[in-house]
Amino acid sequence: LSEPSGSLDAVRKITELGKHCDIIATADHRLLSQFIVPIFSDRYYKILGNEIVLATARPDIFSSSPKTWSQEWHRRIGQLTFGLSDPVRDPAGYFTHLVWKLAEIHYQSPGLYRHLVSRIDQRWIRPKSSELIALLQTNHLDTAFIYRSTAIQHKLKYVLLPPQISLGDPAYASHYKRVTVRIGSKKNRLEIDGAPIRSGIALLSPDNTLAQNFLNYMLTAESTNLLPRLGYTRIPVQEISP
Repeated sequence: LSEPSGSLDAVRKITELGKHCDIIATADHRLLSQFIVPIFSDRYYKILGNEIVLATARPDIFSSSPKTWSQEWHRRIGQLTFGLSDPVRDPAGYFTHLVWKLAEIHYQSPGLYRHLVSRIDQRWIRPKSSELIALLQTNHLDTAFIYRSTAIQHKLKYVLLPPQISLGDPAYASHYKRVTVRIGSKKNRLEIDGAPIRSGIALLSPDNTLAQNFLNYMLTAESTNLLPRLGYTRIPVQEISP
């Protein structure tokens, strides 16, 4: 039985609401390191990579010059509506803010981050990025900042962002660290550094044989070989424990 939600919401279900869970998977593996291990599990695994793209369901937006859009999206998006997920509930939201901060550096455009933040319309923020799909498909939104995997799985048109800002290329890991976003209230504030997007998975019920078998399958070559066609980046599976 699966219960989808933004990764921060998923973590809070366990740590704050005390809900039972056999396996948890998060879009940002660092949430598992910070909140799940070692209290609820003795280890977790980094299993796949991703990146943020700019996606649309409208065939006319990117059709004329996708390469130009990829480089100049920060100038062209001013005439369009765009959505993102809630950074307090979903990593795709705070990853988007990190992308915007990196874009300000990459394009040498002081004030770009504040400008993009000022254009956020609260009507087009959702608890998790996958909920933006319906808004795109019904043309309530022109574009949205979502994961590449989400765009591919829903057959959306998208443009890749430069690797210096997409959070998808480990070659730029040290560059990504130049930016940080703060989310949450003063009492529960999180500081999130820029880093390549890597998902994680942890087993919370080690005595549950079915859960252990499912986790084992997720770590096999058979499973990870399916990732590229779903829009994910295949990475070496890495076990992480305190």
